[in-house]
Parts: sequence; structure tokens; C-alpha cells
Amino acid sequence: MAITAETKGGWTVTGEGQTTNSGTSELGCSGSDPSITLGITSSSSVFGPGKSSRTWQGSQNLALNLAGFTLQASYDGKVDSSVILTSQGSASAAAFVGATASGISTGNVPAANGGDSYDIFGSADITTEEFISGQGTTSATASGTASYDVQKLGTTSEAWGKVTGSSSTAFESGSANGIVSTSGTQNGLHADSRVTRSLQQDIDASATGQLTSYASIVNEGSADINTKGTVMSGAWDPTFVGTKVKTETQSGNENVAIQATGTLGTLDQEMSTKQDGDAASVSSILQAAATKKLTSSGKLELSASGGPATYAAVSQTSSSPETYAVVWARDALWGSIARSKDNQVALEWGQIENMGSGAICNDPSSALSFAKILMTTDYISEAGISIATGNMTISTYAQGARNTTALGGAAISGTGLGDIKASDNLMTNAAGYSGGMDHLSFVDGATKSATTKNIADFIYASTNPRGSPGVLKPFQTDSSVDPIFAWSSSEGFYTQSR
Repeated sequence: MAITAETKGGWTVTGEGQTTNSGTSELGCSGSDPSITLGITSSSSVFGPGKSSRTWQGSQNLALNLAGFTLQASYDGKVDSSVILTSQGSASAAAFVGATASGISTGNVPAANGGDSYDIFGSADITTEEFISGQGTTSATASGTASYDVQKLGTTSEAWGKVTGSSSTAFESGSANGIVSTSGTQNGLHADSRVTRSLQQDIDASATGQLTSYASIVNEGSADINTKGTVMSGAWDPTFVGTKVKTETQSGNENVAIQATGTLGTLDQEMSTKQDGDAASVSSILQAAATKKLTSSGKLELSASGGPATYAAVSQTSSSPETYAVVWARDALWGSIARSKDNQVALEWGQIENMGSGAICNDPSSALSFAKILMTTDYISEAGISIATGNMTISTYAQGARNTTALGGAAISGTGLGDIKASDNLMTNAAGYSGGMDHLSFVDGATKSATTKNIADFIYASTNPRGSPGVLKPFQTDSSVDPIFAWSSSEGFYTQSR
């Protein structure tokens, strides 16, 4: 048994008033199941008038070889949080950079009866989270890198992941009745992956990743949220044969793997409400996922999915001059793949320069909008029959209250490129888009106008040999109803069975 641990750097702490500072790294082992948790956290909170702030910086790396598993986790990051509350109420801000790695033995029987069963998994995160109930300000920032790697000795099973980038949130509540929060969601970057083998020799492998930015305001307040960076993860299951190459090198060969890169959030445009009685919320997400399931009876299921989405909404009951919410996903690049050793593949990947949603009110009214690109593909093989399905949707939607100064708009623009694919040695199915993208939905409640368009240089769907591919471009606008609305989408799909 060998255990090694390394620590570089250290921490700096600043505080005003009554503060508590803490940070931990942990190596845990329960029976024969080892687990590593490493992280650096800054958390500030107050109840009633007061203030608190903390800053931490450091790096740690820990490797563990125990009970048939090899585990590694590391981080190198900086986190800070600050809270100021000037009225009765409560407020909290937290930032985190860290990773986990775990291996669990779930059974050990003779090889003739299935052999070892186990569960290996890990995760890596760079996140911020905040809320204010009362009058004051909060802020949190997390930046750096975190990674994990877990292996089951004696097998090719391995799960790994890495996140690199930053997450920041800055809130202000201008009213003692104000509530500003991240909606109970951790903003930032997350990656995880997993391999499970049961005593019945069923095998599951998965890899997921996402970048997120959320914020909501009730009554007077403002919010600025930003997430930027890259997430990646992958896993090899016990059926893998060959030399392992991680997706991090752009030529990976995992059974499941994902990668996503982008810049999300308000991007210095700041969501705001001016008076009590107003509300606003925004969200932006970029995600990718891949799964592989193989049963002892030989049924194989492969799935890959991903894409970005933005949402903005405002509601105004006051006579405020403006309630404003705009959110973006920029320079988004994402992809995921699930594959078996027999050239059976489900793949999805794409990119887009700009995607945004906005909503604005200048009198008592409401508006919302959203934009999304969602790409999914599946491959199933059982008893000599293979089924492939896929769907790609590029859509925008906007609505606003009629006869008011409500504006809603969503746009997808710039250079785009993406494909979904499901294939084996006998068939290939694909759909995708390429070239310039100009998708827009916009409504103006004052002029009772609704506009939509979906322009793309090229959208396609194909099957080989003959299956059922298709392309659709549906749309609808209606300014005779309340609320008025506009939407449209570009869609590609396929299905084939052999």
C-alpha cells in the first residue's frame, strides 16, 4: 500500500468584524472503499446588519493506491467571498474549487460467476453561489483548475475529469424587501464521470459536464453573473482494449467522453430591477453528456447529447423606468461521444458564436425569451437488430404583454457548425448545420409586432443505407393575443433500424 500527498502554496485570509475562516482537504477510507475529497472554499454570511469577507488561495494534489483502486485528485485555485448587509435579513456568498475521486467494491465472486463488481467515479468543480434577503451586496469569485482520476486495478476501467476557468457573481439588493439569489443553484463549471460493473456483468459508463449561470431578483436589485472556461471528462469501461488516450489531447478513445468550452452570463450588462414590485431572472447553460450501457445479455445502448441555452424574463408592477434582463452564451463549443469496441458510435458536437436572450419592461408588464441548440442521438443494438435515432433543434422564442412597453428577444447568430451521428459497420446516420446562423424571435408589446426568422447556410439530415431522415423549419407569430409571441426553429432528425 502506498499513499502520497503533496501541497504547494498556501492560504491568505482577510476579515472585517466577526468572521470565521476555515478550509479543509480530506483523505477518507471506509473499509475497503477509498475516497478523496480536496477543495478550497470561501464562505461569508451575515444575519442582520454586518459584513464579512474572505480570500483563500492554494493548491493540493493527493494520490492514493489502496484496496484495488488508484485515486488522484488535485486543485490549484483562488476563492473569495464578500457580504455586506445594511438592513435586517440575511445574506451569504460562497466560492469553491475542488475535486472528488471514489472507488467502491460492491462484490467479489469467482470469475466464472461474474468476478469483481465495483463503482468508480469522480467530479471536479469551480463554483459560486449567493443570496441576499434584505438590503446589501454580495460577491463571490472562484478561479483555477481541478481534476480527478480513478482506476480499478486489474481492469481497463478508469474515470477522469478536469475543469479550468472561473465563476463570478455580484449581487445588490436596494431594498429591505429585496431578494437576490442564484436560485439555489451553483454557478460555474462542473465535470463528472463514472464506470459501474455489477455482479451480473452489466456495465454502465457515463460522462457529463456543464457550464452554468443563474440569477433572480425580486423587488429592487441588480445581478452580474459570469462563467468562463472548459470542462472535460471521460471513462473507459472493462471492455476497452488498447492504449488509453484522453480526450484532453483532442484524439481521445474513451468509451464515453465530453468536452465543453464557452463564456456565459450577463457579461457585464447587469440584470436590474428599479423598484419593489418588480422581478427578473436569467439563466445560461452549456452542457454535454455521454452514456454507454452494456448488459450481460449483450444489449448495447449508446447516447450522446448537448448544447447551449439562454433564458431571460422580467415582470413589472411598479412605475419603474425600466426592468432589464439580458443573458448570453458566447463562443460555445461542445461535444460528446459514446462508443463500443465494434465501431458502434453515438456522437454529438457543435459550436456557435453568439446566443442571447433578453427581456425589458418600461411600465407594468412582462416579457420573456429563450434560445437553445439541443442535439441528441442514440444507438441501440440487441439480438442482431440495431436502431439509430437522432434529433437536432435550433430554436428561439419571445413573448411580451400586449399594449405595453414589453420587449422580448432571443437570437442565435454568427458562424455555426455541428453534427450528430449514430453509426456502426453497416449504417451511418447524421444530421447537422454549418455556415452563418441568423435565428431571431422578437416581440414589441407597444407596437403589437412579432417577428421571427431562422436562416442558416446549410442544415441537413442523412441515412445510409436508406432510413428516415428529415429537415423541418416550423414557425409561428401572433400579435392578436395577449401575450403576443414569436417562435421558430430549424430541425434535423433521423431514424433507422437494421
